[in-house]
Amino acid sequence: MKQPAHQAVEAAIQSIEAARSLDHPTNAFGNVLARLVQLAGRPSETVRNSLHGTGYGHPVHPALVTIPIGTWTLAFAIDLLGVLGLSRGSEMNTVADIALKAGSIGAGAAAIAGINDWQYTEGRERRLGIVHGLTNATALSLMLVSLYLRARNRRAPARLASSAGWVCMFAGGYLGGHMVYGRRIGVDHADRSPEPRDFQPVIPLADLPENRPCRATIRDEIAGQEVGVVLVRRAKCVYALGARCSHMGGPLDQGWLLGNSLVCPWHGSRYDLETGYPVSGPATSPQPRYEARLNIIAVTIRI
Repeated sequence: MKQPAHQAVEAAIQSIEAARSLDHPTNAFGNVLARLVQLAGRPSETVRNSLHGTGYGHPVHPALVTIPIGTWTLAFAIDLLGVLGLSRGSEMNTVADIALKAGSIGAGAAAIAGINDWQYTEGRERRLGIVHGLTNATALSLMLVSLYLRARNRRAPARLASSAGWVCMFAGGYLGGHMVYGRRIGVDHADRSPEPRDFQPVIPLADLPENRPCRATIRDEIAGQEVGVVLVRRAKCVYALGARCSHMGGPLDQGWLLGNSLVCPWHGSRYDLETGYPVSGPATSPQPRYEARLNIIAVTIRI
């Protein structure tokens, strides 16, 4: 049985996800971001990949948010001890001020990375993401107000502002957690076979054209599941990758080839055919790569 608090939070999140009134402003903001990327041209790709975490193998945004969460919580704890009379002296106040400054810098970096990831969401996830971002932006604004007041030695209102900011940070973090664990934003969406098996035929050779992605389905009898595979034939070589894009589950068999990489048709992630690793984001996780054999009759794959 759900607790009343849980029910209230769940209802609030569902109302945000269903708020179609957010679509117009969020889409307008997304279009502005897309236009800026377009104007920046190809040089911006390296920056965007770094912000996604493409070369890191894991989204950068969740790692960056630990900075404001940790430092702002430290400042909140020190301020609370000061209010309770358990901590006195300018040294502890200085530590709290430094923690707020470090957290604000980290929050700014996390916001940039988060916006870079957010522009590839849509629907419910996009609505929830914009509220998540605005809540955290409110937290950052309150922390900056607190720093302004601290610089003028107005410690009491400064503590009140940073405490309100901490509450906003907590709420924003909860929404961010729901996006990851509830809506699976930023997690690996690729189908992955449990372990290598024996080779099995998947498609007649005559049905596999050259230089064009083609989907095949193989069944893992031990795991009792089917796995989608995208095949790319080039001369006497055939490459086999998982058919579901690791970013958001896009159909790679409907994508296209660019050099020695395969492009996802949904958000433009590019994967190296030989290794399965992403060479351009927003994807961060590599695609499953399968060993394939090309013979006179058919293509066989070991999963």
